[in-house]
Amino acid sequence: MGDRNGKRSTLGSLLGGLVFGLGAMLLIGLGALVHGRPAARGAEKESGPDVIKVRYEKKAEEAKVGLKEGKLAPNFAYVTLAGEKGRLSELRGRPVVLYIWATWCPVCLGEMEELEETYRRLKKDYDFELLAMAAGYRSSLKAVRRVRDRYKLSFPLLFDPDSDVWKTYDPDMLTPTFYFIDGKGRVVRANFGPLPLEEVEEFVRQQAPKREEK
Repeated sequence: MGDRNGKRSTLGSLLGGLVFGLGAMLLIGLGALVHGRPAARGAEKESGPDVIKVRYEKKAEEAKVGLKEGKLAPNFAYVTLAGEKGRLSELRGRPVVLYIWATWCPVCLGEMEELEETYRRLKKDYDFELLAMAAGYRSSLKAVRRVRDRYKLSFPLLFDPDSDVWKTYDPDMLTPTFYFIDGKGRVVRANFGPLPLEEVEEFVRQQAPKREEK
């Protein structure tokens, strides 16, 4: 009886070892199959040197954007009261005066006639843009049109219904606000509050090409 029990115990141990060994080999094989399988196309797009390069370039471009001197002015889309669509970035090649104002701002309204006269005079000789962005806060498109008609304004008038551009360019939301942007789209300087319009003229004469020289 002792012999038989010993043989049974030895046989059981051998069988147990064999089963354990086969199970381990099966697990290792499955692991190798999973880890060795090529990644799906979607996964390849989420990583790899090309994606890292694109992400790096995007972050580098975003780092160039800002409101300080020398930074790229934040881009925005616009529609003029005349129905013309555009983006700030599309105006590169000529300097831009971004003038943020409000229909309820007495200082803004008080300088409209002089701003119009300055614009007409300079536009004859210099290639530049003046974008007059009316803030939507406490205002309406109808009110902007009334100002245009009252002062017979010819420069591009824009309406910022949610004041998004105003908040971006001036978190303190002061009016009027001037941004002087060069032909490469970079901020040259900014002014928050009233500004002698001789400074607008000086900027245009320094930055804008004369029409006959273009």
